[in-house]
Formats: sequence, structure tokens, C-alpha cells
Amino acid sequence: MFSGLWSWGGNRYGQLGDGTRVDRDLPIPIFPLSGATAICTEYNWGCALKADGTVWTWGQNMFSQLGDGTQNDRHMPAPIAGFGDVRLIATDSSTGYAVKSDGTVWTWGSNPVVPHVGVGPDIYNYRPRRIDGLSKVRAISVQSDVLFALRSDGSVWAWGNERTWGPGYNGLFTVEGVADDAAGVGASVPG
Repeated sequence: MFSGLWSWGGNRYGQLGDGTRVDRDLPIPIFPLSGATAICTEYNWGCALKADGTVWTWGQNMFSQLGDGTQNDRHMPAPIAGFGDVRLIATDSSTGYAVKSDGTVWTWGSNPVVPHVGVGPDIYNYRPRRIDGLSKVRAISVQSDVLFALRSDGSVWAWGNERTWGPGYNGLFTVEGVADDAAGVGASVPG
């Protein structure tokens, strides 16, 4: 019996990861995702982290959210080539994020904040790019184009745009007064 990940539902873009675009009413296994330690799913795509530190993506790729250098949909999970040593993943709509074991934060896909802090003014990040200014990160949480990062010193950093935070907050900044309560933010990276 398969003990990995299972999926069901709509499959217009191959987001179920079964190699087809056939909707499924009953759960089916997602191959080759045995050994996954984390999974994030969005409306039309998925992202998984395997125990070996590789990140696997599948489904819609209109905004390059699969991180494979294309905008071609993919109906089966595949690793993001040349990208490993990852300890934590998060997704938001059409953007992927990862924290590597060295505490650096990386992003790929849609670029809701122009210019993206540390990654340039491109509309899409076709492959994972490091976010300059974020290091020693042990946890992240993302929602509605806003990324929160908890650093090992207890400080919380936010990355968003003026639509979210108001004038003067377009980019990376520290969030004052929440470091003491930050232990529960997102998922943590061991170490």
C-alpha cells in the first residue's frame, strides 16, 4: 500500500499530481512523493518538501510558481533542479518560499511586491532567488502577499507592500513589539 501523499478534486491544471488532468472524486496517490515531510497547496498547484531537502512542485505554472524556469503546467511532481538543502517551505497564491538550512530565505513565482526585496524588479522569478536582507531565519508564515520571518535572535521581519502596510512600507522591515510573542509564528526550522 502507498503511504505517501494522496489527492482528489478538480484537476484542470494537473494540480492533483497524478499525471493527468482528470478530476477525481476519490483520493489517489501522488507519485513520486513518498518521503515528503511538508506540503503546501494552493488553488491550482502544489509544493512539497522531501526529507532529502529537495523541493517538488506540480500543477499550474502561469506565474512560474513551479520554479522550473518555464511557464508550462506540469501534471506530475518534479524537483526544482539545482535547489536543495531546504528545511521549510511556504506558498501563497502563485509564489513559493523556502528556508534553507543556513537560514536564508528564497522565493520563486509571481512577484507581488515590485521591486521584490533583494531579487529585482522582475514580474516573475522563474527560478528560486535568495531574498537579500533575510538571514538566520527559523520560521516563516505567508498570507496575502505578506511574508513574516522569525529570526534566530527573536526579531520578526515582514515583507510586503504599501497596499498591505500603507505608505512608506514597500519592502523588508522589522515588526516592532512582537518578538516576545513570535514563538508561534509559522513552522519552525530545527536548530
